Amino acid sequence: MKNPNSLAFLVFLGALAALPPFSIDMALPALREIGHSLDTTPGMTGLTLSFFMVGFAATPVVYGPLSDRFGRRPLLAVAVALFTLGSLAASASTSISALLGARFVEGAGAGGGTALAFALVRDCFEGAAGRAKLSHMQMVMGVAPMIAPSIGAVLLFVGWRSIYATLALGGIALLLAIWLGLAETHKNPVRHGSLFGQVAQGYGLLLSHRAALGYALVFGVSFGVQFSFISGSPLVFIGHYGLSAQLYGLVFAAASAGIMLGALSNPLFSRLGLDHGTVLKAGLGLYLFTGLGMAALLAAGLAGPWSLAALLVFSAYAYGLITPNASHGTMHALPEIAGIAGAVLTTLQMSVAVLASVIVAASFARFGVAAMVVPMLGFGLATNALYFLMVRPALARA
Repeated sequence: MKNPNSLAFLVFLGALAALPPFSIDMALPALREIGHSLDTTPGMTGLTLSFFMVGFAATPVVYGPLSDRFGRRPLLAVAVALFTLGSLAASASTSISALLGARFVEGAGAGGGTALAFALVRDCFEGAAGRAKLSHMQMVMGVAPMIAPSIGAVLLFVGWRSIYATLALGGIALLLAIWLGLAETHKNPVRHGSLFGQVAQGYGLLLSHRAALGYALVFGVSFGVQFSFISGSPLVFIGHYGLSAQLYGLVFAAASAGIMLGALSNPLFSRLGLDHGTVLKAGLGLYLFTGLGMAALLAAGLAGPWSLAALLVFSAYAYGLITPNASHGTMHALPEIAGIAGAVLTTLQMSVAVLASVIVAASFARFGVAAMVVPMLGFGLATNALYFLMVRPALARA
């Protein structure tokens, strides 16, 4: 794994990228059993997801600048150790309050792992090679939600605690990989001057770099489209249209496959000579087309489960095109603060996810299917506006 071009390094990046979806989706089948075991309400067990997401969103802003100063390897070890300890604590929890605290710690570790994975790619790769590695990470993040609930359902035969114990074993394996095989990728950390001054300067540089900040916002806000689908799809397809859990699983798997295909397309487009901006704009256009298409079907009274599902697959494909290229745009612009850039990408993405889930959950009882479709269109419009009003003018002036 000391060789960044090796298969082992690619698998390691994929494992870091898989921490959030596995941590969230493996536990979904166990929520009811957790509630019964800990004698608590469904609302409280649902908070186990929220506490994980808050920990995930809040901590990368700390890991990123510290890794720019002290190196990726030690901070990555700390993040994975926190994830492992949080998972172990979750598996041993005897009360809902203990489980919520453990999930926050687990999320805090997973957030650092994801943020620093972006930094590792920027440290080791340039241009098309970097886009390819980011696409592979995105592919893993698309596949993981397809298989994680099934793994969780199998582990549930042993008991819900086995799900968190399995996550802890994964964390231990990553710690061993870091300890035994990961070389430091940040070759020139800046350790002079005050830490506070370095952090302030780094975030100031990103916030003042209009193109890099725009790309980061495109990356984060684009996830709002997908998370509106993730949080709203069970309500729409099972609750509103009455699909069985098995058929809903097929819809979700098809959307996840769309993300994977989009991510796989990026290296192909690179080999065909298409730059990341061209591919990104194609993804943005497809995002807008699918959002408008779903809204039009809904307004005309023609929206059905399969017409929506077809458009959702194309939307997911667009997301697979957008995120590797938007993250590449951010990381490529600011190689000297790759840790901070990766942290901002991670925090923005999960913060938007929380916002999307709140919007969908708060509006579904009143608006039904529109509670999923309208936020998807809104986040898609915002993603396009950020690129064409912020990124493109900045690139034209550069």
